[in-house]
Amino acid sequence: MGRGKFRKPAPAIDRGRRALARQIKEALRGREREAREYHLNDESLINKAARVVSEADVVTPSSLATALGVKVSIAKAIMRHLIESNQLEVIDRSRELIIAIPKRG
Repeated sequence: MGRGKFRKPAPAIDRGRRALARQIKEALRGREREAREYHLNDESLINKAARVVSEADVVTPSSLATALGVKVSIAKAIMRHLIESNQLEVIDRSRELIIAIPKRG
């Protein structure tokens, strides 16, 4: 009475694939994650971003990406560059979002 749905046993080939996938996952888990570096070679884009930032009250990656017409990941890299060059001041930061204001004077 009520033993649930009958489940067919997995074929031996599927068991082997699962074991191989598990070994690969464990091997990848041991490696350290490499940090990504974005190289911003386009100075005109950085200068345009600096102008956009100076006119804004609050800057987020999505607002900067919309203003510059670039991807959000590129806008984040530009924001990091502007923070390092002391043109932006970070208000709050999380994994996905950076909220910053331009430094005045």
